[in-house]
Amino acid sequence: MDGICCAVMEKIKALGTFGRYFVISAEEFKEAFPEGADRSDATLKNALGLLYEGGYIDVRYSGENMYCVAALKEYAPRRTAEDTVRKTAGAKSVSPFWAAFAGGAAGGVLTALLSLLIFLLC
Repeated sequence: MDGICCAVMEKIKALGTFGRYFVISAEEFKEAFPEGADRSDATLKNALGLLYEGGYIDVRYSGENMYCVAALKEYAPRRTAEDTVRKTAGAKSVSPFWAAFAGGAAGGVLTALLSLLIFLLC
């Protein structure tokens, strides 16, 4: 669905600037769909609904295969769980043991320095 949403958004942005309303037909939207995508009215309405709910577009009115729409902000496709796993798989992380060990050591050193400071001032 992200490919269809991107195509719909690009079609709206190609008409003009953000915040400006344009009348466009359903057929013009469907021509912009990616190859092999379902070009039904239901698919178009679903894509427009997702973009509207996400705050990417505003639909002033629709009827008889005509839509009055405006682009409100840049479309950013949603991340899937697979994308998240792929990005975090390559990231290096510190073992929780070593993180806790370093925190404990830093706390011990800080406590020792504070105790030494209090001993020298008294």
